[in-house]
Amino acid sequence: MTTNAESTKAGVDRVHRRTLRLLFCTQIVAGVGTAIGIAVAVLTLAGLSGSAAIGGMGQTALVAGTALLALPFAQLADRAGRRAALVAGFAIATLGAVLAVVSVHLASWPMLLVALVLFGAGNASALSSRYAAVDLSGPDRRAKDLSWILWATTIGSLIGPNLAAATEPIAEAMGIAGRAGPFALAAVAFAVTASAIGIGLRPDPLLIARQRAVRPAAPRQRGVRGALGVIASSADLRVALAGLALAQCVMVALMSMTPVHLQHGHASLGVVGLLMSLHLGAMYAFSPLVGMAVDRFGARRVLLVGCVMLIASALSYALGGDSQVLVGVALVLLGIGWSCGLVSASALVTAATDADNRPSVQGTSDVTLSIASVVGSIGGGLIVAGTSLTVLALICAVLVALFAGYVLRAGSR
Repeated sequence: MTTNAESTKAGVDRVHRRTLRLLFCTQIVAGVGTAIGIAVAVLTLAGLSGSAAIGGMGQTALVAGTALLALPFAQLADRAGRRAALVAGFAIATLGAVLAVVSVHLASWPMLLVALVLFGAGNASALSSRYAAVDLSGPDRRAKDLSWILWATTIGSLIGPNLAAATEPIAEAMGIAGRAGPFALAAVAFAVTASAIGIGLRPDPLLIARQRAVRPAAPRQRGVRGALGVIASSADLRVALAGLALAQCVMVALMSMTPVHLQHGHASLGVVGLLMSLHLGAMYAFSPLVGMAVDRFGARRVLLVGCVMLIASALSYALGGDSQVLVGVALVLLGIGWSCGLVSASALVTAATDADNRPSVQGTSDVTLSIASVVGSIGGGLIVAGTSLTVLALICAVLVALFAGYVLRAGSR
């Protein structure tokens, strides 16, 4: 009996390692497609429509697609496993990218707007990949495994935009509009990702996790209402989702307003690009270290460290004025604080949820991220338009401080 148990554990460990390798590689490829969409969507839509306002709807369409499709994919994972959900997500993203190619070729901006909503399925699936990677992780390395999948996203995000310009002459040589080239490359990236996961993610990690789990006394909760009930009944889940939402909202609000603030301070485009690159690097480059810290010291402690980073970032914004150095420091702190929040809260979501209810709760957390992005983008813009970046930064600092107090009180109960 002992031998059989050890053999089973060894087999599960092999499946887990293979799953991690597969998802790490596919996350890089999918990251290329996702980053291309983010890089060219607004400019392409504005070029087709002749309106900067309509162009701005491109990012909104991508976020809307991510938010609208996260829960359906979670429900599919609940019924059929991770493989089915991820393949469906990246297949829909492939369809969106192909439709974007057709839209650009036909110069139809309404069609492109629809295509970008479908394109958002790629980001929804990329987000859920981090949870698929930890279905079979032990408690002592769950956050580390999750953070490596996030780190893989960085590679794709760096490669994608740099390939976008090179695809235009290739597209023209093939007889389609040059601006359709980046979307054609994204379609290939998503199709390769869907195929690799469809072939390689066997056996399904979520189904194995459910087979090995001790069944909870409470029945499985299905749908949004069931997920919200699970979240409401768990202090850890309430802390995790609030932390995810706040870290994302604060990061998006401050980051999106930074280029405008720098340009008002007469910073060159080169300086703006350099500082934003530092921010993006800080968001993802340190995620493996953050993951190891979560596994060693606990998710709540790292979440509080993230709060300190976010408050320090906000105060640097508030006190920095037109100083490019202080804004750079603020952006780096903002990126690291966001990483601490995302990794620790995501790990807490998985740890606090049994295998039966995990997909629906994780899907709800991804919808929360998307909503927080919209709130941060719109809210940050309105506050800066009515007051200043300093006021926005101070509001962010106060909100994060209040949340940190909530985490401390929740932990003492």
